[in-house]
Amino acid sequence: MRLVPGADAGGISMTRNGQVTSRNPTAPGVTKLDQLQSELREGPCVSAMDDPAADGVVLADDLAGPDGDRWPRLGQAEGILIERYGVDDEAFQMLVRSSQDTNLKLVEVAR
Repeated sequence: MRLVPGADAGGISMTRNGQVTSRNPTAPGVTKLDQLQSELREGPCVSAMDDPAADGVVLADDLAGPDGDRWPRLGQAEGILIERYGVDDEAFQMLVRSSQDTNLKLVEVAR
């Protein structure tokens, strides 16, 4: 985490048999994001699995910004929260909390 400027959470995402799983997440949101990618079949990990880059790196700086165009459902849900509530980095955490509070899968909250 200290080596990635601006990062407040991280982990190792693994793909196997079309599923994305988390290894060593530093926050619950990391695991939830991997679950959401598996359920939606879109996101940085799915892109790395389905269409790997030559160097093996798929970079996502801001899912609520320009990267949201690459993975629209992830970016759209965050973008709506940012616009309505004036939040920034905490938008994904709001989705996670809503999922936990309502006992709905994160993919349902994001729709």
